[in-house]
Amino acid sequence: MRRTAAAVAAGLSLIAAPARAQSSSATSGEKPWSFDASAYTYVVPDTGNYVQPAFSADREWLHLGARYNYEAQKTASLWMGYNISGGETVA
Repeated sequence: MRRTAAAVAAGLSLIAAPARAQSSSATSGEKPWSFDASAYTYVVPDTGNYVQPAFSADREWLHLGARYNYEAQKTASLWMGYNISGGETVA
């Protein structure tokens, strides 16, 4: 399990590395990347404890995500989708 978790962490760091090297939005006129990472620890009596890490990256319309131990233990999922907004006021 430690090898799998290390592989997921290494993959996520490779995804994030090119984004850090990009120019700022003030000079290029493009919106910057935004990142979000979380890790939830589950302490389960009489069974193995585990961590459920999640990572997402957003830029303009693009949304990328990765999770481990979410659907089932020792599984990983990756997805890609669209960011959709519906305005700036809430009624």
